[in-house]
Amino acid sequence: MFRKIFYIFSFLVCSFAFGQKDLCDKKKHIGLYDVSKCVVVKPKRKIPVNVSKTIVTKPRRKRIRLRRKRNKSSLISSNKLASIRKVTEMVGKIKLDKTIDKLPLALVDSKPVFEKCKGIDFVNQEKCFKQQMGRHIQKNFRYPEEAHQKGIQGRVLARFVIDEYGVVDEIEVAGPYKGQDLEKEAKRIIKKLPKFQAPGKMAGNVVKVKHSISIEFKIAGVEPTNVLKKNKQNVALVNVKNMTDVDQLPRFSACKNIAEAGQNKCFIGEMMKHVNANIIYPEDAVKDNIQGRVYTQFVIDKEGDVVNVTTKGAPNSESLQEEAKRIMMKLPKFIPAKIKGNPINVKYTFPITFKL
Repeated sequence: MFRKIFYIFSFLVCSFAFGQKDLCDKKKHIGLYDVSKCVVVKPKRKIPVNVSKTIVTKPRRKRIRLRRKRNKSSLISSNKLASIRKVTEMVGKIKLDKTIDKLPLALVDSKPVFEKCKGIDFVNQEKCFKQQMGRHIQKNFRYPEEAHQKGIQGRVLARFVIDEYGVVDEIEVAGPYKGQDLEKEAKRIIKKLPKFQAPGKMAGNVVKVKHSISIEFKIAGVEPTNVLKKNKQNVALVNVKNMTDVDQLPRFSACKNIAEAGQNKCFIGEMMKHVNANIIYPEDAVKDNIQGRVYTQFVIDKEGDVVNVTTKGAPNSESLQEEAKRIMMKLPKFIPAKIKGNPINVKYTFPITFKL
């Protein structure tokens, strides 16, 4: 009896073992909820997943490029607006009706408007203004006949004011040596500017706007005949005296009949008149709010000519220094300084203050 039971038990154990081996070897399908030794012990087989890199990454890169392009464009606009806001903050607290008469074009937050600039957005107002100004000059430009025949050429700087009603006023011009006809033509062109559709504004207030432009007169293939002699600059001079060392100061023609005691006052007064009549604030300096004092030094030689003009100013004042030098180069011929009745070379320093 016991022997039969032992045989049956042994048979069942062997059958179970061979059955499990058969399951693992043949890799029979196992149901989702079935658990067996093979399932638990044997490591899971990794299921390959195919991911297309082209599908995933290319559209993303395209979106990034487009986004960067949009951001670059918006950055430019942001920089322009930031620059405008900075200017606005700089002058926004000024009581315009009491303390200021005119503002440079670059500082006003609403530019005077040409008819063709109506509806132009805030950021592009100045660009449109300059484009229309250039077209006006090209349309009305006429080279003076006599100046053309004589080969007189050069650049004329013109400054003017656009008043509260959009009317151009207070026109002033400064041209090259012997360029009086060119100055007249530049003034005529500016006078023909139309009435502006809207005046300039700052912080909501209507203001007068001052502006300066340059008009170039050039004859193709012809050398200008109205240049100063080359010996006016970098002239090797000896025995150059200071103004305090001479017996008789150099004189403007307007001061020749003034007594010696009043010569210094007359000299300075004429210098001031000359500077005020010829100075034109450089446009780039206005735009960048560059101000300051420029020291000019020059020599009035024995013949009464102004030579060896040099300038000194702040590191960022190059355009102001160029303008100061241009003004000094336009000084007229002087009655030379003297010591014991003999003409002498004399050096002089004169400061010019540029202030917006």
